[in-house]
Amino acid sequence: MRRLALTAPVLGRADSGNHTVTSATPSSFSPGNGMVEIAALTTLVGSSSAEILMFGTRGSAGLPWAAMSAFGALSIVRACISGASPAWLSETLGIRGPLGDSILGMALNLDKDTRGASKLRRGALEAVGIACKTTIFESQHKRLEATSTREDVYQFNRNALVILDALSLSSAGSPPRIYICVPSKFTPRPYQTIPFARPSEWVMWACSSIKLVELSVLWHLDGLSSAVVFGLPWAYFFLASMALQVASFLEKGEDRTLGPVDYLIGRIPLAQREGRERAILLGARINTQQGTLWRAMWALGALVEFTSTILAYVQLNQIANSTVYVWVVFQILWLGTRIVFHHFTSNWNEFPCRATLEKPWAGLDARLKLRILELVMSVAKYQSHLHPRGDYSYRFDLLSSTQLQSLFFLSRYRLTREFPLRGQMIPGKQIKIEVVGVVGDTLFSSASWIKGGEYNGLDLFDCCLVFLLVNNKTYAIPSVRALSGKAATLVFSYLEDTESGENAKFVPKGASNYGWGINWYFWIPGQDGLWIEMVSEDETMKFLGLRQGVVLNETSLHAKLKSGELMISLTGVKDVKQTLEISRNASKILLDFFPQSKSQAH
Repeated sequence: MRRLALTAPVLGRADSGNHTVTSATPSSFSPGNGMVEIAALTTLVGSSSAEILMFGTRGSAGLPWAAMSAFGALSIVRACISGASPAWLSETLGIRGPLGDSILGMALNLDKDTRGASKLRRGALEAVGIACKTTIFESQHKRLEATSTREDVYQFNRNALVILDALSLSSAGSPPRIYICVPSKFTPRPYQTIPFARPSEWVMWACSSIKLVELSVLWHLDGLSSAVVFGLPWAYFFLASMALQVASFLEKGEDRTLGPVDYLIGRIPLAQREGRERAILLGARINTQQGTLWRAMWALGALVEFTSTILAYVQLNQIANSTVYVWVVFQILWLGTRIVFHHFTSNWNEFPCRATLEKPWAGLDARLKLRILELVMSVAKYQSHLHPRGDYSYRFDLLSSTQLQSLFFLSRYRLTREFPLRGQMIPGKQIKIEVVGVVGDTLFSSASWIKGGEYNGLDLFDCCLVFLLVNNKTYAIPSVRALSGKAATLVFSYLEDTESGENAKFVPKGASNYGWGINWYFWIPGQDGLWIEMVSEDETMKFLGLRQGVVLNETSLHAKLKSGELMISLTGVKDVKQTLEISRNASKILLDFFPQSKSQAH
């Protein structure tokens, strides 16, 4: 078979009006022609040293060294995209790898439930802990409040692991082991006394500027365009490293004795799974590579490196062969120096600059207890994402420490056993009640696990704490609630229990939602065995605000539950009473997280 020509025909010079056409032949090949393709392809060869340096393991001063040689450009682009992207996006793009995870860690934002993040959470991955970056401040009501950025962590970065691996975990059911980061000899001095850069960083910048020799030679051989194209990545990362150093120098107000990051490690409980050993670390330092400036640098760096690689390929096809040889020699030289630099320099962040001190819960001040409460909220949020009922069922639940603290403050940090208006508790009567907040099973389960309580997710599946506004007073009343699928009754009513012969209308605890038309049913206790039944809104499942309730006696409630029409696990009033007692005990556990609490119910 005849082979097709790999080069396009070239028009020859016109001679006596006749156009002579010549084509490339094997005899026209020279080493220089092949060197252009080889040189361009070598930029696509991976380089682990370039990728490691680009992740900032040698500090910002190591960034220009990553871009010294064009060999390994693809690794630089990959590292930049991985560093700038959230974990779920890196996974979607297929650029997430063990190297980036070990350096930067792998975590998802608990407050941003994107489709990609939800897919990762419900996949094969399992969270190994929770991380919260918390800010404590004093509100206008002179109360301590907190705001935090919450993440479920699937792999801690190597700096955090240095501390976390040394912690001892407490067994399930026992009080938590709480550790606090304290200053050590590695702790940086206050920012006012930190020099702009360490001497070693100045040496790194100075040595990387040898790249200017190559650029000067290329400028002399082929003009300014070659120097700009081939020097653009190095120049960008050199200037970016200086900018990051300036930003670090100008950063003020950071607490150098107690960092803003808190960690909770252990196997996190779910609705259908008990939690195991756990430990808490308060006051860790921020991983600078996970900051906004570093992410912005990586995002722009990926664009610069990719664009420069394309331009370099075009430029190599236009310059003389002798210049290509010179360029290749320099890239090989820089590749060798980059490897040597990577081998003989150490990680700036090998030492996390912290020692730890273990403290009991009673020895913590109000600020530290509030930071632990943020971790409790984060675990509850993580549970809601993976709950068999679906996270949409918990969108109106209280998962904010500020709101919960405010409601406990308004209820005088007390639990009320029964609905306070006895005169309205008449069987069959419809009454208006105003619901200002509800704590669900996820928060109860989180608090019980962290505090060392005896209850797991299934025990607390139908428990809740309802905050009611009655006559301008707020009451915290432990109650019972269950998620019912009314329409499921029509779908599943034909199912028969082969052993008992009864209709299989009672859905076991821990099961997913059945059917459609899902609603929350609440049962709030009253005096003398009376209950207030409240139902959430159709479709939206909203239960906050002014709601309509109906008073039921035990006989009516038992008959309704026994009929199985609600398709829930509760089979009678006895189950409701048992669940109510668990709700009361779980509410006390949660209330103990507040130093002002008085857990005695009245």
